[in-house]
Amino acid sequence: MSDAPAVLLLIKDADYRDAVSQQLAGLDVTPIAVRADRATRAVEDFAPIAAIMDEGHASMAPDDFLESACSHHVRLVTLPDPRFAEHMSDVILRDAVTPRPEVSATFSLM
Repeated sequence: MSDAPAVLLLIKDADYRDAVSQQLAGLDVTPIAVRADRATRAVEDFAPIAAIMDEGHASMAPDDFLESACSHHVRLVTLPDPRFAEHMSDVILRDAVTPRPEVSATFSLM
């Protein structure tokens, strides 16, 4: 298995999913296509840094998937319809996989 971080793909259209997967492969991550009914389990199995969804998946994402993604600190990213915002997907994908500094769970009071 690759050391590259995993990114889940929940995109119904096969051509669009393949195009997104190719873009992600160029960003040093491992894209993993999953079906919606297996997405919650995939969060636990692959420990992804992000879940990239099309608008259909985002609008119908089950609560257990959203809760699992949040508890595992997975970035949830919805791609716009490629017919209307094709030029934006590269920027969105690059931002989705860019490492973020860890946030401390402790706060100091003044």
